[in-house]
Amino acid sequence: MKDMDGRTYSFLIIGALWGMASSLGGSQLFLYFLHAGLSMTDIIFANVIAYFSPLILMLLLNGRTIDLRRTMIAGAVISALAYMLFAGIPYSREFFFATIFLLGSYLFLFWVPFNGMYFPLCKGREALMSSVYFAVFAVMSVIMPLVAGWIAASYGFEVLMLCTAIIYLLAAILMASLPKVYFDYKLPSCLEELRGYKLVNFFLGLYEGINWCSAIVVALIFFHLPQELGLFLSATAMFSIIGSLAVSALSDKSRKRSLYLNVFSIMLAISNIISVFASMQFLWFISSAVRYFFTNLFYPFTTAIVVDSGRDMRKAMIGREFVLNAGRVVGTLIVLAVAAYYSIMASFILAGLTLILYPLTLWFKRSEVKVE
Repeated sequence: MKDMDGRTYSFLIIGALWGMASSLGGSQLFLYFLHAGLSMTDIIFANVIAYFSPLILMLLLNGRTIDLRRTMIAGAVISALAYMLFAGIPYSREFFFATIFLLGSYLFLFWVPFNGMYFPLCKGREALMSSVYFAVFAVMSVIMPLVAGWIAASYGFEVLMLCTAIIYLLAAILMASLPKVYFDYKLPSCLEELRGYKLVNFFLGLYEGINWCSAIVVALIFFHLPQELGLFLSATAMFSIIGSLAVSALSDKSRKRSLYLNVFSIMLAISNIISVFASMQFLWFISSAVRYFFTNLFYPFTTAIVVDSGRDMRKAMIGREFVLNAGRVVGTLIVLAVAAYYSIMASFILAGLTLILYPLTLWFKRSEVKVE
């Protein structure tokens, strides 16, 4: 990437460290607590808490001037602290939920400043740089679960949690080299900046809440050992990288965002719906690999269309994160209900149907928002 400057590289290195830490600890976190005695219902409820946490934080910080760099550092330090607590404090359900609430704050503290500072650097190459952004995290999601499985099996989950905390702290140190950027944070103004895109992002968050939570629980049903889970997560993540850079670069040249969004959202929806038939490990691996493949083709465009809109990216990204997390909370509550009264596999049908609402909403709002 000859046209990337030093700041862009710095953000990608920070993203790589963040992806390394989140994939290392996150890939085994729920298995750790499942082994400690948590139930599957507890795991689902923990996801509700994790997505509810940033909503509370975003409401509490409303009306304040925030330093985006310092906010990112706080997200890294709090994440490190959470993993240190996971490693050092004896298990209890109350402790687990409280620490998950603390860890969930990174969805605001890290992602909002990171996106708000990174994407303004990407003008004219939005989907390509969005795809590079997703590819960095995808590469980490291929490598680190394998490493995590080996560490957990060889040295214990506690050592894995400490290693994760150290990487978060390294990311915090690098964040300190970024320039200070102050932002006058007013949530209503941020939501207004997302006008025309609020409903479509709510549906995206709703899909994420259903899909992500269900995928975690089903993986834990099929894979009980750290090495097994790590190998599964790494192998499926490998499919998420294939073809995404080339397709997004093509979109930056042709600007046919709507075509790619429609095709990839429908294919991802179908891949979710057919996942309901994955009744054994091998079938679950195949269905997950297909979902990962279309996920990484689809997601760069969900960010690129907001960047294309010419909005104030810092405001738009905060508004987007609030709406996404609202959708995620609702989505995980749906999974909680489906798992309690039916079968969690049915959640994938709901995820697929929800995702179809994404292109439909863009079409119905075509007079308000324009996606080329």
